[in-house]
Amino acid sequence: MMKRHLLLYVAAVLLLPVPAVANITWDWSFSTEAGTFETDGALVGASAPEANYKIDSSTFAVTASHNAVFVGATYVVSQETQGFHWDGTQPTFFWRSGGALPPYVGPTTSLGSSNFFTILSSGEYRSYTFLSPGPTAKLWDPHYQVPDPFAIGPLSLAPIPAPGAILLGSIGAGCVSWLRRRRSL
Repeated sequence: MMKRHLLLYVAAVLLLPVPAVANITWDWSFSTEAGTFETDGALVGASAPEANYKIDSSTFAVTASHNAVFVGATYVVSQETQGFHWDGTQPTFFWRSGGALPPYVGPTTSLGSSNFFTILSSGEYRSYTFLSPGPTAKLWDPHYQVPDPFAIGPLSLAPIPAPGAILLGSIGAGCVSWLRRRRSL
């Protein structure tokens, strides 16, 4: 009997969702463009809870683009503090420190967009901009040398479950399956 309770306890511990301790990695995509970035916060199970998340601009990456020059490029920001509000299923608005896009949330924050710039070898600027409301996104020339965006569309944003949480959940499910097969449970 004691063995059975111990096995149940171990199985339950392995199956409980464990909050991640690292930052959250997010997949983003729109039109022909896709990439990742990290934010502060922790996943609960495989989902991100409702909260404001600050984007770590040093982790912004493009993984697919209509133009290969954008994949692997270095991106910078003009305003370091950028982020978004997540309602549990999607972003409801993006924000950045400073900036000129009203309405202002506080003395140094504006709603409206988060911007990530790169400078091409030709010296031209390109910006990936995530916009509120919508959410929508666009790839464009922020100096208005080209008035129309190169790509624009609805933004898809989703947290990527931590590999450790997936592995731990799989181990727990495997243990329960093994115990049931042995008829210990």
